[in-house]
Amino acid sequence: MITRIFRELDRWIIIAKSVEYPEFPPTKSIRGDTVIAGWILERIGDKTKACFITMVDPKGNIPSAVVSSSAKV
Repeated sequence: MITRIFRELDRWIIIAKSVEYPEFPPTKSIRGDTVIAGWILERIGDKTKACFITMVDPKGNIPSAVVSSSAKV
């Protein structure tokens, strides 16, 4: 995965995504793919508001009910 961190005044944006890396080539096992994932952290007074965002493809033979259970809004 590759990750970038952006900082604004009272906000941090952390994003990541899957990338191919020559030193770790694919193997016979199935690898999921993180299309994008990240956090938005925002300071509001003396508290922090956190928002987690993710879009993944777990690949392989995973029951759709299991995949859907992780996709909550």
